[in-house]
Amino acid sequence: MSLFNLDLDYFFDKEGMLLYTDEYIKAFAHNLYNALENIAVLTIAMSLECCGGWDKSVNILRLFSEIFGFDEVLQLFD
Repeated sequence: MSLFNLDLDYFFDKEGMLLYTDEYIKAFAHNLYNALENIAVLTIAMSLECCGGWDKSVNILRLFSEIFGFDEVLQLFD
């Protein structure tokens, strides 16, 4: 078992521009979801200062939520 820390700024360049398509990000999320049996702790750092703000971070988090199903967490940002 391992710890996996996902920084959402991975998906952005230094100027806060998204580097990957939604489809790519969802595929990444799906692969990560399938690996959960080997992950003891999963953390997700929103890294808003490196993603161009809250809105961009939350949008990526929403894509992950489509796979992981943590919609209740997203209610905090509505």
